[in-house]
Amino acid sequence: MWFVIEGSTEETDASSSYAGRSGPVSRLGEDLLRMFLEEINPDVTVEVGGRRLKAHKCILSSRCQYFAAILSGGWVESAGNVISLQG
Repeated sequence: MWFVIEGSTEETDASSSYAGRSGPVSRLGEDLLRMFLEEINPDVTVEVGGRRLKAHKCILSSRCQYFAAILSGGWVESAGNVISLQG
């Protein structure tokens, strides 16, 4: 499978190991941090202690079981884009 990232073409192989690899895979953490810091495409706001933090539902869900439960449905918060936490 081929894909293009930032003007370069790379081949991917699902069976290849990504450990120690440079390039797009090793920068994932940096790219996600940049998206948070620069508020790129946030889809939820978390309110806590009078502060409003913009975030990404997929990141919150993948890193915290509490947010995964809230955002999976069945909670009032999952219907909207604001989650209020008691600080």
